[in-house]
Amino acid sequence: MKKKKRFLRITVFTCLALLAGLFYLRKSSEKKEDLLKAERTAEAANRNIAYEEEPLEEELLKQFQSVNSDVVMVLVYAYEDEKRVIPVVYTPSDPDYYFRRDLYGDSDSMGTVFIDDNSAPDAFNLILNGHSSKSRDTHFSFLKQFVDPLYFKEHDRLLLIDENGERLYETVSFHEIDYERERNVEHDFYRGDFSSMEALDEALRKLDRYVINKRIIDTAYGDMLTLITCNMDKNDSRYILIAREVNQ
Repeated sequence: MKKKKRFLRITVFTCLALLAGLFYLRKSSEKKEDLLKAERTAEAANRNIAYEEEPLEEELLKQFQSVNSDVVMVLVYAYEDEKRVIPVVYTPSDPDYYFRRDLYGDSDSMGTVFIDDNSAPDAFNLILNGHSSKSRDTHFSFLKQFVDPLYFKEHDRLLLIDENGERLYETVSFHEIDYERERNVEHDFYRGDFSSMEALDEALRKLDRYVINKRIIDTAYGDMLTLITCNMDKNDSRYILIAREVNQ
């Protein structure tokens, strides 16, 4: 499938991504000088890096793993107007451990993006949970922009980097579920694996009643990626972005 021009290769933003790792490493004023030096280095690199250079995705993942070994993958969302590099943690023995903890394990109301306990790194449906904020542009706060049909149309790619390399996903639908109205409703999409393709189709069909934006593309899709965050404008509402893996 032909990639959108707006989607920028990870090789271009690797240096910026490494800065994200430095951000997490910043725990004292002594590191400020190193951070400024890295920023200058990244600016120079971005002016000269070539698309044909060897990807540095393994380096990027290792940068975050050097901070915390619970990081199992990195989510990259890179456009001309939006650049995000988000580490993802996985703690199967205590799935919600990072719900209110930062990458260091310290108390933080924004937590860290983590793999849901109904899913796993190798699940068919990889479910990632992340906090939003009205005042802070953090983690999955950017998902609220998918309410806009034009934004949804133009921002259609997500990249995951793990120990096995890169996985490219195409966004296919964006939903909102108001749990204040449906406290006792269980949703079939909220699982890592499905018993059959028919079960998957039925789960997605039921999810359509909550759809805000959706695209129809005649492409054979692969595994699912589900991003979930709170709609901070309501008491108990969730935004859900569904993407499917595509060939790069």
